[in-house]
Amino acid sequence: MAAQQTAEKRTLKKEWYDACRAAEVSAEMLRRGAPFPSWAALQAAAAQYNHRVVSVEFAGYADVYNGTVDEHHNFYVGGFTGVTRSGKEKQVYINNRNCGEEPLEPYGDCCLGSLNLAVFVQHPFTPNATLDLPALERATRLTVRFLDDVLTWNRGRHPLPQQEAAAEQGRRIGANFMGLADMLAQLGLRYDTDEAIEKTEQIVQTLKLWAYDESANLALEKGPFPVFDATRHFDNPFFASFPPTLLEKMRRNGLRNVTLLTVPPTGTVAALAGCTSGIEPIFDLSYTRRSESLSQSEFQVTHPLVAQYRAQHHLGPDALLPPPFVTAHTINPEKRVLMQAAIQTHIDQSLSSTINLPPDTPVETVERIYRQAWEAGCKGITVYRSARGCLANPLKPFSGWARLGQTWKPTPKPWAG
Repeated sequence: MAAQQTAEKRTLKKEWYDACRAAEVSAEMLRRGAPFPSWAALQAAAAQYNHRVVSVEFAGYADVYNGTVDEHHNFYVGGFTGVTRSGKEKQVYINNRNCGEEPLEPYGDCCLGSLNLAVFVQHPFTPNATLDLPALERATRLTVRFLDDVLTWNRGRHPLPQQEAAAEQGRRIGANFMGLADMLAQLGLRYDTDEAIEKTEQIVQTLKLWAYDESANLALEKGPFPVFDATRHFDNPFFASFPPTLLEKMRRNGLRNVTLLTVPPTGTVAALAGCTSGIEPIFDLSYTRRSESLSQSEFQVTHPLVAQYRAQHHLGPDALLPPPFVTAHTINPEKRVLMQAAIQTHIDQSLSSTINLPPDTPVETVERIYRQAWEAGCKGITVYRSARGCLANPLKPFSGWARLGQTWKPTPKPWAG
């Protein structure tokens, strides 16, 4: 009887997956906790949205509220009472702060693509660990070309004509990277050390030069962005450290893109790729993730690099890990600022980065971090005093504060090995 029931379930499951494929919808919509108890319910829900606008008629005026908080450049609407899935009342508010990695012009677009630095490490966790520079260069150049092609493909597809014009005039792109902390750990470098900061700056500087060289190649092939002005463009201090040969090439060919580089948070993308996000350190070796959209409201997560290291060295789940596996809540905040400042030097737009602090961190500490970031030349910085959010971990705060302030060294030459 059990075997017969199992066979029937398999048949029904196959029918379901076939129907979903034919309808081009996800077969996961019927997982436990999802809002569709049956295929018919899914079809009925879809019928409300799968339609075309035939006509638009005037139906009167309605109040529209602006929740923008100009002083803080964010959006806030609050004061509502909602109900959770379990029936409990809760206070509802929306508080959205814009990401800091893309300072856009009016109607500007955000055409981003991420490289996972961790996958370019050869012989990880060994004395011979190094980056595959030829592969990284090829990927960087392809990213620039891909994002420029996305802009071309989007012609005629923007909702507003002003967006179309802004995208075409500057052809702004944002080639970026994630997996930095994983890469450093595989190279045997602890995130909050001078050696790691210097190595990171060398790598990012090299990525910058590859990206700009490729944009100059594209400008020769397809033409520079329409409002390109070499005199004004290269007067920007950002180009002061560029090699003279590359500067001459860019002046001669022009640039295909007004800006090329950024560092977004890459939260969801990094989670899918199984690596650390943006320039963030490893959040924690293991933690609890909360989500109301998945089949479980809470589930345990072990950082993928931890599992990789333990498997490579035949270690058990409780084995101690080496110093490069430093986590966000144990890192010296001063070094976090210095890491961001070193990277910012070679990013023509900006970065999004968060310094995690324990919930009882005093205001004076946050003030010191903000002041240090300003003095170091960061375009922006975020400080988060930990509370129960979508990620939760036992807090292990940094125990000692170094004196804030740093004597800056000259920018290192591009990394060649």
